[in-house]
Amino acid sequence: MKTMKTNIILKMKLIVILFIAISSCLVYFSAPEALVNEGLTSQGDSQQQYILGMYYLNATYSSHYRCIPSTFSTVICKGIETILNKHEIQTTVDRGIYWLRKSSRSGNLDAMYKLAIALQNNNDALSIYASRQKLSESKDLLEQLVKKGYAAANYQLGRYYLKGIGVEINYERAIAYLKIAKEKNYPEATSLLEFALNESKTNNAP
Repeated sequence: MKTMKTNIILKMKLIVILFIAISSCLVYFSAPEALVNEGLTSQGDSQQQYILGMYYLNATYSSHYRCIPSTFSTVICKGIETILNKHEIQTTVDRGIYWLRKSSRSGNLDAMYKLAIALQNNNDALSIYASRQKLSESKDLLEQLVKKGYAAANYQLGRYYLKGIGVEINYERAIAYLKIAKEKNYPEATSLLEFALNESKTNNAP
């Protein structure tokens, strides 16, 4: 009886070892490109910093380790990824913001714009204070871009004032920014401008 129990325990250990071995073969490091780019960006290359920031934000780099579902159970794969990665997936947006901020400080206008949008989108789960800080930074970046003639920034600021994103609703300012965006042929500016004009008439009607 004792020998049988020992054999069962040994078999269970072998199964666990085999499972770990198989899992290890099916797990690989998924972001060598990101790691290489991080080495390059540390040298201060603004464009590389921008590329890496977008790389993180677009979830191309979603975790350190990735299981291959086509060769193993999808459910078990997700379990393996969760155990190995812990909170890595949640930190990718923060990494994207980090690199976009560095790139924007070097004067990269595209990085400034993408950073402004990322800051606006990444405040839902934050405290009210932290959310206000991020929205304030987003607005400041957009205002800088407007001065540099960046059409998309006019559109976004128009939207901010129209919907009260981080600012008080101000139809006059919203319309002014959206008119500039329309003049610069920014997509969707025309439809949002029409909406803003209608909202202004409705809310300012006697």
